[in-house]
Amino acid sequence: MSKRKVYAKRLAIVFVIIIAMFIYSCTEQNISNAKSRPYESLYDTLAISNPLNSYDTIGIIHNNGLLYIENNIQNISCENYTSNIGYYSSSYILSNFPCEDSTEITNLSDSLANFIDSNQGYCFMDSILNYYNLSSNVKFKLNNIIQTLKNNSDTTNYSSYIILIKNWENTIINDNNINSNEKEQLLQFGSVARYSLYYWWTIANSGSNPWNQVLAGCQGGKIKLKDHNSPNIQFLGTDFSSYSLWYKLLCVAISDAAGAAKFGYIGAIVSSAVTAVIVFSSSK
Repeated sequence: MSKRKVYAKRLAIVFVIIIAMFIYSCTEQNISNAKSRPYESLYDTLAISNPLNSYDTIGIIHNNGLLYIENNIQNISCENYTSNIGYYSSSYILSNFPCEDSTEITNLSDSLANFIDSNQGYCFMDSILNYYNLSSNVKFKLNNIIQTLKNNSDTTNYSSYIILIKNWENTIINDNNINSNEKEQLLQFGSVARYSLYYWWTIANSGSNPWNQVLAGCQGGKIKLKDHNSPNIQFLGTDFSSYSLWYKLLCVAISDAAGAAKFGYIGAIVSSAVTAVIVFSSSK
């Protein structure tokens, strides 16, 4: 083998190693960035976290993203809330995870925010699975946990819901009939559902939180009637203000968890913020 070929081969090996190190460092950076943020120890104390779920960090990133939007909420207007939320969601991701592709993240944030606002039947728990191209196996598993949460009779606090989600996650972890990609989607759903439910529960029970001012003043929990033209969507009504607080909390948690299953943490953050504006109203 000529020296030139040997050099080229060695150069190729070095290039592959550099790329692998870059990918690994980005992954480690994403994890460390999420875990260095506030409230992580609180989540452990309150048993929100699930150490058995290898995608538990996604839920932490989701809540940190919402805290970032919350800190900039004075710049969000009712007239432009979809574009505002898309902007601050992508800003959070790109400022904390610089390895992400800025164009891809920005475009996904904007398109998903507009999609949810234009298809507000997405916010209904029984409709969410119709909106994303997920495998039939994933949809079946997700529908199981959605129905379990809907039928939970203990609505005194969030902890009973967290326990139900964790139990479901543990069955997914131990299910050998689910492939790795499906398991990733399902466990991301479970992680975000837990953290989201806790986050919005604290918001709903905190009148001084700035989110309440924005949520009360924008859509007011109204659903757009145009979605009734779709035969595939099961509608439960046209006005979320008639639903109980727990139903609203579950609607938001499940909507952004589904966003996580399909698009990862950026899908979770955007879905959560936009859905919350749609679902919550001034009457708690």
